[in-house]
Amino acid sequence: AGKMKQKEYSKEIKEQGINLNQLNIVIGEKTNVPNSKGCYQENNSWYFYDVNERQDLVVTRRGTEDEIFTYLYLITKGLQKQYRS
Repeated sequence: AGKMKQKEYSKEIKEQGINLNQLNIVIGEKTNVPNSKGCYQENNSWYFYDVNERQDLVVTRRGTEDEIFTYLYLITKGLQKQYRS
């Protein structure tokens, strides 16, 4: 898919009918829902995080909007496959 920003990511997700709530993916804000993933922006950097069973938010990646949404897209597609099977 090449590089994507939030806009491209949202468009792809919509076109493919992916339900982010179902996959526990949160865009643009932090959450403490166990076993969810997401990303948010802070001081011109984007952060990708996982939330564990104990509701700890753990940032696993930091990067540009392109880097984070490109990565998030791969994660989203992977989760969608798991969810379907």
